[in-house]
Amino acid sequence: MRRPPPKQQPMTTLLLKAIKSCGRNPYRLAKEAGIKDNLIYQFLRGKRSLTLTSADRLVRALDLELSAKVKAPHE
Repeated sequence: MRRPPPKQQPMTTLLLKAIKSCGRNPYRLAKEAGIKDNLIYQFLRGKRSLTLTSADRLVRALDLELSAKVKAPHE
């Protein structure tokens, strides 16, 4: 019997989980990513979203690999 594919999570949810479980405090992670620490604190509290540039820097600092799945257009 086939299992259904895992539910896709938004990138924001995945980044929040990765930040919280990385073992580094937000200040240190911000310095490693080259972004301002208050940006991470605000992001963690849900007060701010990230630019693609900041998200990309965090992905690299967290050593994550993101992949995209392109959906076929609706006909």
